[in-house]
Amino acid sequence: MTRSRGVADWGHYPPVNNNILINPAFTVKQRGDVIVAGNSTDFPFVSDRWTHRPANSVGSGYQVEPVIINGQGNGLNIIYGSPTSGAVFLQQDVEAINVYPLYAKQVTVSFNINNNSGIDPLANTAIDVNIWKKDQSAITCTPVGDVVNIGGTRYSQTFEVGTMSDANIPDPSERGMRLRIHPTLNGGLREWKLWNVKLEVGSVATPFIARQYGEELALCQRYYQFVR
Repeated sequence: MTRSRGVADWGHYPPVNNNILINPAFTVKQRGDVIVAGNSTDFPFVSDRWTHRPANSVGSGYQVEPVIINGQGNGLNIIYGSPTSGAVFLQQDVEAINVYPLYAKQVTVSFNINNNSGIDPLANTAIDVNIWKKDQSAITCTPVGDVVNIGGTRYSQTFEVGTMSDANIPDPSERGMRLRIHPTLNGGLREWKLWNVKLEVGSVATPFIARQYGEELALCQRYYQFVR
């Protein structure tokens, strides 16, 4: 038995990996390491499918590198130059074709987070999940409770995904959902580590299962074009 490759984000068959996100462990970095100047207002890719922007000034800017964290998995380490108050954003957009099965359901985001600045993930981390209409205006999904610790450095939050009329459903290739994770700078966040992010259907966070690198690379290359 074979499975369709038309929907990129749905993991393996048989279904042992129900992570909707692509490159959730940040292992694929076809653009290399990223260094961004201070006060940047762009959303550069820091790993394939993941973009980042400081909402307020981070002084001398920031750099991003892939790391293996505490032997627990591949992650993303963002080092800020001279942070001030405000928030920073790390986000991934999911194509509309992969969002259709999520309407009127609950979804759960889970992730590992740690850093060297003493941030409290429960108090200083916010998760946003938005779905996009045909005109590409956003509708915020409703949080079900707050961010909760589910063991060690892993946290989760559940959301209610709304519905929309046929006239508002975006075309399949357009963005259909955005997941955004943002820790507050907390007056001086210097280093932020995030790894093993998962977005799945349901109200329970299940264990993170990494795809093989070759499969993750193939999923990323669908969206990436080399310029020579």
